[in-house]
Amino acid sequence: WIYKILICPNRTNTLCEQWYEEVMKWKKKRNLKTLGIRRFYDSHNEAGKFIDGSNELLIVNRMPEKLENILKNLDKEKTLIIQDEVHGFGSKGMMQLERLHRSFKYTLGLSATPIRKFDTEGSDFILKEMGKIIYEYKLENAIEDGILCPFNYIHLPVALTKEERKKKQGYIAKRNAAKKGIGDPYSEKDYMRDMANVNKLAENKEPAFADFISKNSDLIKNNSIIFCHQKEQAKNLGNYIHQYTSKFSYYFDEGVERDNLMRIGNDLDCVISCHILS
Repeated sequence: WIYKILICPNRTNTLCEQWYEEVMKWKKKRNLKTLGIRRFYDSHNEAGKFIDGSNELLIVNRMPEKLENILKNLDKEKTLIIQDEVHGFGSKGMMQLERLHRSFKYTLGLSATPIRKFDTEGSDFILKEMGKIIYEYKLENAIEDGILCPFNYIHLPVALTKEERKKKQGYIAKRNAAKKGIGDPYSEKDYMRDMANVNKLAENKEPAFADFISKNSDLIKNNSIIFCHQKEQAKNLGNYIHQYTSKFSYYFDEGVERDNLMRIGNDLDCVISCHILS
């Protein structure tokens, strides 16, 4: 029998709160009156009740110090550990918990991308601690089953500036030198991140976006979410969007801005975000 469930989303309070809302619905639907639902994130600190009680469920954000103390005080034969967004579990900081998860009889990892790109060490850590992949549900299956909606992909060509091209050439030279053992270390992961950042923050993206929405303004007014790399970029796009609707807002920080996501389709047409939405 399983007497305790530990659910660990990522570090954000937003995803923890989503889990809490869904678990409360599940508890009511299943009529699990004796199940204690505890939280250990944001201002909530109910880990002690979870550890000391029986028939308990705890939602805790992914912080190694928190998890280490909790895991060391649980029955490894009667506890289910769920790591949501499990790709994040493979980060360097989580490796201080090595061997703790694999000692539990029941573990479950959830992720659309369980294998970390350019991070073999992190991916191996996930598989060793949580176990092998046991089930896959592909994007096309989710669309066919009506879980996700189909989407249209529109390619907007954006030319890099002379300065941006020069910056990318510098990264290429730095990576080539590192591979030859010349100069400072520069990993494949760091190289790909730096190259991607140039593309994500390309100066000409804003006028390309402005031209696109001038011809497709209905998209902005129809329950849209726009993702940006940085706040400054998002604010700049907001200036363009304001020409077509004043019913838009931002999602930069957790807390009050989380409510903006719930307002889409009601009093907001559009939300501009710098967060991945889970």
